[in-house]
Amino acid sequence: MPQIIKSKLMLFLCFFLITFLVCGVACASKIAVTNYNKGLEAMENGNYEEAIASFEEAIDFVPEDGKLKIGMFFFDYEPNQRLRECMQILGIDGEILAFAVVIKSQDISAYNEVLEGFKSECFKNNIFVRAAYDLRGKVKLGRKMVKKIKKMKPDIVLTIGVLATTVVKDEIEDIPMIFCMVINHERYGLSKPNITGITTEVDIEKQLTGYSSILDSLQNIGVIYDLSKTGSIVKSAELKMKKSGINLIKYEVKSTEMVSEALDSLINRIDALWMPADSTVVTRHSFKYIKETTHENNIPLLCTSDAFVKSGALAAVFSDYKDVGRQSAQIAKELQSISTVRSLGIVSPDKYKVAINSDTAEELGLKLDAVLKNSNVIVYP
Repeated sequence: MPQIIKSKLMLFLCFFLITFLVCGVACASKIAVTNYNKGLEAMENGNYEEAIASFEEAIDFVPEDGKLKIGMFFFDYEPNQRLRECMQILGIDGEILAFAVVIKSQDISAYNEVLEGFKSECFKNNIFVRAAYDLRGKVKLGRKMVKKIKKMKPDIVLTIGVLATTVVKDEIEDIPMIFCMVINHERYGLSKPNITGITTEVDIEKQLTGYSSILDSLQNIGVIYDLSKTGSIVKSAELKMKKSGINLIKYEVKSTEMVSEALDSLINRIDALWMPADSTVVTRHSFKYIKETTHENNIPLLCTSDAFVKSGALAAVFSDYKDVGRQSAQIAKELQSISTVRSLGIVSPDKYKVAINSDTAEELGLKLDAVLKNSNVIVYP
């Protein structure tokens, strides 16, 4: 190759490399300034958690304070100082124990309550919630968010709901993960060395305490279930009910079409019907039939979600969502005291609420005066 061509080629490569580096630095600088300005705006509006997240993003791109040059202009750039100011305002004293990221399956009130409780308890324990992502029910968005989270390298990941939990558990193994709000969690292969969880279902002993506060005596409780969906829950409940002197009368089904047959078989043998969250048994159509049949026969319908109480079931004992968030933060703190990534197992919610449908209670001739004095009771409608 002639020398002149070599020289021109080298000049072109040098020009290309310099242009690439300058553009790259300028792009990073612009992103840093954009995040810094977002942080300032959030700080002025009193959104300190949002401000902290923006300053953290700015630091990721340009990890030092001082003057930042873009083209011919200089900008004041003090994300670390602003970050400390926000933390002081929020009452975070001393060093941050850990950084946490939250990913929720979708934007619903129960999940938002969990997030609120988690954030509140985290700040008390010097755990900073760096970001909270909403997947809006989209799997592709979940995979994209997981890639982002892996780059952030948080100390803790909290997942809220089935979608968020299943997406994260397949992709992250070297970061402690806490899951919650996953119905029938046994079905999703969550027994991994880095995964700790809180069940959606309240312990059956606590459920019985809640139901007994409304009903004088429970001797024979019926349940319709699909072995593949809630078999383990029903098996555990049967053993625990037996210790409390209660007979659990079971009817296994393999399809929704068998629900009416099952209910007809149980209805004259039970004092109440217990309805755990089983997708084979409980559909919009089958719930209507179950509700109408139990009402006609004066059989209390007991559930594990207040949504069914709003629709006419007598009562539900379900987890206190905000406290699930608080409990998750306590687990996060405990995980940070351990030097290696490990699981603390799967535990039940510490606290529960009782939802009661007052119209249904009246139809059944139940008196609610005593139970209404309890602070964990919610009454519908």
